[in-house]
Amino acid sequence: MRRKLISILLVAVLCTMGASVPSGALKAMEPGEISGGGLVAAAPPQTLELISQMGGPTYAAVVEGNLLYFGVGPRLVIWDVSDPTAPLMVGQTGMLRDVVVDVDVAGGYAYLACERGGLRVVDVSDPAVPREVGSYQIDGLPTEAFAVDVVGDTAYVADRIRGLRVVDVSAPTNPQEVGAYDTDGFAMDVTVVGQYAYVADESYGLGVIDVSVPGSPAPVDVDSYSRSYVYGVTADGGRLYVATADGLDVLSLADPAAPTLLGSYESEDLALDVVVSGEVAYLVADGLEVLDISTLASIERLGVFPTEQRSTGCPAEGGYSFKPCRAVTVGGSHAYVADDGFGLHVVDVADGQGPERVAGYQGLGRAGDVAVWGSTAVVAERGRGAHVLNISDPATPSLLGRYPLTGTVDAVALEGTTLYVGEGYPGDSGLHVVSIANPGQPVQMGHATEVGEPNHVTLRGDYAYLTTGYEWDGFQIVDVSDPTGPASVGSVVYPGVLAGGHDVALDGERAYVADQGAVRLMNVADPTAPYTVSVHYRSGPAYVYSVATDGEYVYYTDWSDVGVIDWTDPVSPTEVSGLSSAIGWGLDIVLGGDAAYVAAEQYGVFLVDRSDPLNLSIVQQVRTPGEAWQLAWVDGLLYAALGDGGLAIFAANATSAGSIPTTGGGLTAPDGEVGYQFPSGAFTSTVVVTHTTLVPAQVPAPTGGLLFGGPVFGVEATYVESGEKAEPGSAYTMTVRYDPEALGPVKEESLGIHYWDGTRWQRTASGPPDTVFHELTAHPSHFSYWAVLGETERLFLPLVIRSRTE
Repeated sequence: MRRKLISILLVAVLCTMGASVPSGALKAMEPGEISGGGLVAAAPPQTLELISQMGGPTYAAVVEGNLLYFGVGPRLVIWDVSDPTAPLMVGQTGMLRDVVVDVDVAGGYAYLACERGGLRVVDVSDPAVPREVGSYQIDGLPTEAFAVDVVGDTAYVADRIRGLRVVDVSAPTNPQEVGAYDTDGFAMDVTVVGQYAYVADESYGLGVIDVSVPGSPAPVDVDSYSRSYVYGVTADGGRLYVATADGLDVLSLADPAAPTLLGSYESEDLALDVVVSGEVAYLVADGLEVLDISTLASIERLGVFPTEQRSTGCPAEGGYSFKPCRAVTVGGSHAYVADDGFGLHVVDVADGQGPERVAGYQGLGRAGDVAVWGSTAVVAERGRGAHVLNISDPATPSLLGRYPLTGTVDAVALEGTTLYVGEGYPGDSGLHVVSIANPGQPVQMGHATEVGEPNHVTLRGDYAYLTTGYEWDGFQIVDVSDPTGPASVGSVVYPGVLAGGHDVALDGERAYVADQGAVRLMNVADPTAPYTVSVHYRSGPAYVYSVATDGEYVYYTDWSDVGVIDWTDPVSPTEVSGLSSAIGWGLDIVLGGDAAYVAAEQYGVFLVDRSDPLNLSIVQQVRTPGEAWQLAWVDGLLYAALGDGGLAIFAANATSAGSIPTTGGGLTAPDGEVGYQFPSGAFTSTVVVTHTTLVPAQVPAPTGGLLFGGPVFGVEATYVESGEKAEPGSAYTMTVRYDPEALGPVKEESLGIHYWDGTRWQRTASGPPDTVFHELTAHPSHFSYWAVLGETERLFLPLVIRSRTE
């Protein structure tokens, strides 16, 4: 991903007056102190800006000519498959509103069914730079677009919740719904032949809808064919091919309003998709099944390619409804199989009896949990294990390796080069202790099997603190001092409670455990003998998913609430505030600065201002693709495991706001690292000065041997009266404090304040660093993006010249 400047609202706080700042002046300043002006408004403590996103399962694929279009989480990827054994990346979109579940290509556009993102239209006339140009969603209503079939200027969308939607795409940049029919079941797929749309309506079977009048789709009563649980449908040569819970049905369309059964094939797994080429059908069921359909009375299987995912393992969408997690498309002698979290398979089917994989893609699929240590992140993926990522540049995370597991993986923790993974059914349940010293080849060191199925792991010292999925396992403490022999040394079970806990937060000898309808306080002073001190029960129906503490208050999330508990008295907790019914499905909560971040499943990520814990307020809601499940907050970056949306990394930018009058004034940044002094007459009228702390991934990377060595930030101003941007009319003083312990290979004496001029980083006329107070001072006369940069230590080797005669 190419780095680029991110447009952000920059905010600032005012401080002491004066035209210059003596060395060490920041040492005496208090962040947020005001003089010469005043606060404009109570600005949010932080805002979230997307840095990068990677991964997600592959649910959809279609081949057109030599190009293959397929989904990877919330992105459309385009490959050149002129040589299917060596596909070439051509281009990919940015992150779309939600996960790509189906794709159809027509007239230079790709039409994508993107679940809650509805229908998205992508211009693929230049496949190297596909770009979204239009979209359609049902305003104000839940929607889950699962399939799309484009015929002429009309897109027919199967919406799992809202049935069949008929959308006019004659203007692809402005799709408009012209008609709809809400089917009885869950609309999973659609294909259109003539005046009829055939809808795979899950438990309600095959729906036939007359769309001859697009504005008034009308259902047709069909008595000629009856089958429950239909997941996929396609048409070819006057026949309808239907993927069912039992396998494949082939129907005659001699009477399009009354399809009749011609033949069937029974599979060992439910079928999700089917495509036909000549007298061969390719059925996604018990793997990719290659079927001879030349004789419909006795359809035979020629061969099978065993996909990794099974249909019965696809994620449920509610009740018994499955997500169509696998699909197939065929081009020439190759089939392209979308295989959920296992990626994409290119399968040679020239010999139908022995289909074999010749190429493909496998990456990070469905992200369930995330842990971060230094420049490494680990992401849990249910059914596939734990992925190890390089996040040294958060703008371009890359996959290093995978620790493969077959069971449910809901919990990971990381310390140094040791990874802790909780695995459940149907795998080898327990806590795995894994070395990632070589991240490309993780190696198990030990395995605690007596701890049940961990769904959360917290580390401290020589112990891992676990919550589990069942009451009989409860809360577990595992001694991991010997990584080759981890062993449970203490536990607390909860009789009569359906689950054994979901999260744990530590504070000294206290452990707070989120458990179904309550938060429990455990005493863990002796890890071999933990015990329950007190329990705070939620009133009404609630399911406590997560808990966090800052040492003063305890924060928790449940179905719809964020609550704050005063647990000063260990035996008498008191709930003091909350956000009742403001957040749906709060699955995880983490704290960072004056903010709390909440993963709220389909509702995305919420940023909550907790600067006053007794008066919480929602600052921002980020609508994420997939489902926000788990979070990690480290050094100003928020890592979000988004389920089908893969892994997203956000910058948590600290912000505040203030004003400077014509008489001048001073200000400091919220974190106290940056100070400004404006002289009298710097502005012709009162301005609002704004400041935001940034992270390196939000700005272009330095070149020429320079590295980041201190704060990265931005500042700008606007006139109060006109709202127009303002630049200072004279030089002002900027003082920046850096942390000498965080310099790494950067030489302290080489540090300088640099600004971005639109093409490169330029050094200001700043003096040498003050190595006593660890500050830099400059006198610029403009606003920009700024960074403290420095040179690395260099090693010069002697040049030895030898004579040719030696």
